[in-house]
Amino acid sequence: MELHTKYPKLNFPQYEDILAERGIVYAESAMDFEKDFYLELGILEGAIGPLIKGIGRALHREKKGKKHARVDNKENQQHCE
Repeated sequence: MELHTKYPKLNFPQYEDILAERGIVYAESAMDFEKDFYLELGILEGAIGPLIKGIGRALHREKKGKKHARVDNKENQQHCE
């Protein structure tokens, strides 16, 4: 993940289990909470901003990728007809 090279000491995967214990397993769900919630979970204050920003970027890339796939699929259908 891009965040590891930019913030190697934060090791964001360490928070995966903490979030999963609270039922937060989807990136969209993680965006629904405020900073105080993450502090209560034990996530370091300095890591919360970059964590949320990284989740937002991942969601943006996923949506962008789906859009490209949809356009590519449309173009392929037109060529086949």
